[in-house]
Amino acid sequence: MQQQLMGAIKNYHLGSFYMSLPVELKDQWVNDALGLPMTVVPSYKGSTFAIESAAQLLWTSAANAIPQGHYTLAEKLLIKALKMASTEQDKAWIHGNLAQLYYLQIKTHPTALEKCRYHCKQTIQTGYFVNWCERLLSNILTLDS
Repeated sequence: MQQQLMGAIKNYHLGSFYMSLPVELKDQWVNDALGLPMTVVPSYKGSTFAIESAAQLLWTSAANAIPQGHYTLAEKLLIKALKMASTEQDKAWIHGNLAQLYYLQIKTHPTALEKCRYHCKQTIQTGYFVNWCERLLSNILTLDS
């Protein structure tokens, strides 16, 4: 698994980003990188597809890190992915994963609520995952009550 991840990082010119991560986050990334160069996105009912860009490598890695509770790693991967994303679908996946990440931290992270709302709205603007984001925003409203 480590060789496949390192190969993908090299292929997508993410070496300096990888090297900038603390050792703990590098280890988490290696452990969370499931099935490269094919990956499974756990939040999308076992959907499997080939990774074709740096942004996809980053957001799929983050999607696999979130269920493991590796929130710091997931956030760093998603922020980097957002800067590199070139398709609306990738942007939707990235914003959707950021919304999920912040939703899971609403009770423990002081800015998570606003970040979750923001990323839900950004996801909706892409036209993807609209129903899911609307449900998440509805759940947030019940938390505010």
